[in-house]
Amino acid sequence: MRIFLVVCLIGSTWSLTSHAEDGHQPYSGLETRDITSLSADDIVELEAGRGWGLALPAELRA
Repeated sequence: MRIFLVVCLIGSTWSLTSHAEDGHQPYSGLETRDITSLSADDIVELEAGRGWGLALPAELRA
């Protein structure tokens, strides 16, 4: 049982380090946005009053 746990620990550590080394960071650069959670297209749509089209589903759900 102890050997199994050691093998699992080594395997998970190796997996995490190999993933970190590939440099893939999907959210890199998003911290420089004016509003970090909204894209430029989202801001344009909201300022134009178009929104995301979620009002009807929200109202029908109530």
